[in-house]
Amino acid sequence: MALLGRECGWKRADLAEFTPMQLYDITKEVFHQKQQDWWEDSYPVAQLSALTANLHRKKGSKAFKVDQFIGKRPKRKSYEKQEAKRDDLDSLVQAAKAKGLKVPERR
Repeated sequence: MALLGRECGWKRADLAEFTPMQLYDITKEVFHQKQQDWWEDSYPVAQLSALTANLHRKKGSKAFKVDQFIGKRPKRKSYEKQEAKRDDLDSLVQAAKAKGLKVPERR
């Protein structure tokens, strides 16, 4: 988070204003972007590997595909599902408070 904060010009006070859920979302987005960048960088090498493997395969055997070397392109999970999870969490917190249980407060 410190590296991301430096790159974006954030100060410690700015980071302290984020809620834990916002920090989690930012971390997930950064992780997804890193996976995407790795996949895009590895794709040409995987293409060459598949081409080379296909040149030396025996007749009748299946052709190699790029996905067999680096897997499929990482997909982004939908934000609608995340919003539904947050609503479920909020409802659980409300139910706990209604029962008189002590619940940590959100920032």
